[in-house]
Amino acid sequence: MSDSNWKVFDLDELLERLLRVISGAIPAQSAYILTMHPETKLPVIRSHWSLNNKSEFDRPYSTTMVNEVIRTRTAVLTVDAQEEYGDADSVMAGDIRAIMCVPLCGRTYQVVGAIYVDTGEDGRMFKGDDLKLLTAIGRVTGVAVENAVLHQNAVEQERLAAI
Repeated sequence: MSDSNWKVFDLDELLERLLRVISGAIPAQSAYILTMHPETKLPVIRSHWSLNNKSEFDRPYSTTMVNEVIRTRTAVLTVDAQEEYGDADSVMAGDIRAIMCVPLCGRTYQVVGAIYVDTGEDGRMFKGDDLKLLTAIGRVTGVAVENAVLHQNAVEQERLAAI
């Protein structure tokens, strides 16, 4: 893919492209990219991918893990989510087995969201190299999200100035 294909300023399109990269590189059953809502400062789903083409409402994600990753700014890998997060309704309802979640941090190390992937009931496991790869993708994605938001704000300012 040439560099010109990645000059994307629309955040939703950018996140969709990144999910395609993640789904091709990491053995996940589902993946989410969440960004922080500008007013509530809570994570919201911006993009979702599922191996079974389910909607994000058909397959829950662990809000407990996402909130922990955002709070601590630390990537997490668990190979037995049923054991570690079994009290979380989303883990039990989705029959989630292995989970990886990484923070999206901008240039100022401010958390702008998270990437969450899981393996579901099929029993696949993540490895340390998978977490390293997702962490690297998360670092680049955090800056890209920050840049897209800054670009969007600049365009809006120009539009308002023109009026």
